[in-house]
Amino acid sequence: MTRLGGLLRGFGATIVTVAIVGGCSGRLLVAPEGSCACSGAVPSEVPWPIAVDEARTAGTEMLGTTDVEIGRSSQEPVHVYLVTGEPGFALVDGDTGAVIEAAFLWTLPGDAPRFLTLTQARAAAEAFVGQHPELRASGTAATAEGEHGLDIVRWMEGGSTSVEVAVNANSGTIASFVDLRGHPHLVAPSIGSDAAFRLAAAAFDVPGEQAPSPPEFRVEIDDHGQQRNIWSVGLGIPTATEADVFEHGGLVEVDAVTGQTSIIKGSS
Repeated sequence: MTRLGGLLRGFGATIVTVAIVGGCSGRLLVAPEGSCACSGAVPSEVPWPIAVDEARTAGTEMLGTTDVEIGRSSQEPVHVYLVTGEPGFALVDGDTGAVIEAAFLWTLPGDAPRFLTLTQARAAAEAFVGQHPELRASGTAATAEGEHGLDIVRWMEGGSTSVEVAVNANSGTIASFVDLRGHPHLVAPSIGSDAAFRLAAAAFDVPGEQAPSPPEFRVEIDDHGQQRNIWSVGLGIPTATEADVFEHGGLVEVDAVTGQTSIIKGSS
């Protein structure tokens, strides 16, 4: 299983980290940088119009699980909560309480072939929107074949995209949605963990490399509301004597939208 680590990066030194780790019985960690806690406590800061519990409820309903953790951006002017659960994550507007993005990471396609027609993809997206009237998708829906095995359905209002839903073109499941009204810089991930590993391995290019642990995923949002989605993939080569001990290790970050890779660290 992919190791889910969501990270909502604030605008100063404070970073709220969310990660599934075995040391906390598989629960999600939410803690300011430099600390460790196995609870979902949000650091005490200036209250927003939408309280933490209200944002947690909105994220829970979208993700379909009550086992969630929550963090928030740390400085003005962007008010965004990050709610993370087993299916993926949801971003909740701290001023309105609206879910402005959700991504279901386990449904992101890999190498599976396309089976859906664009008409079927549109029907799946319309069904999802129909189940979530709070998304307020209105206007004209248009469907296009996207990258990385996704079909993209966009609702247009006044000549611009208001809501965007990504559908797995193999399975017909919903991969993500984004509400771009008031949040034009949001962008949902489109590359899954398996594809991220392949991209990272190609970039690291060490024969025999393996991943000692599943990739971690994180979200970053800056003070302009610009979003980045990143997989962190650790790689190494098992030693000749101990299969669970790795050498020649490295860490590669993969942009979960563009597929661009960056080698963060490596050793020979």
